[in-house]
Amino acid sequence: MIRGTWGTSFAAVDEHNELLGQIALTPHAEYGWLVGMLVDERARGRGIGSAMLDTITEWARGRGIDAIRLFVFPHNEAGLALYRKAGFVETERFVDDVERQTGEVWDTILMTKTL
Repeated sequence: MIRGTWGTSFAAVDEHNELLGQIALTPHAEYGWLVGMLVDERARGRGIGSAMLDTITEWARGRGIDAIRLFVFPHNEAGLALYRKAGFVETERFVDDVERQTGEVWDTILMTKTL
């Protein structure tokens, strides 16, 4: 775990110390506390994402943070389902928000969880 005035970060590892996922919570001037997370494709569907979201939520609550937010792509159905299950709700949708290296332009959804 890395901690600092900028936020915190946690990693999920298996019994062989292989990285399965990571999650971070960092302050953002416009959006407040933003969550960024990644679960290795081979480890998805095992509850790792839920456990990491629970961990970051408890860390934030323990520091008096009143809401956490994240961005997700609308076509990321698994991510949307996970975030909704964890209590996040859609706050705002941004059309043509991110240009990918391929040149494709994707929308994003801002989701918020009130703590």
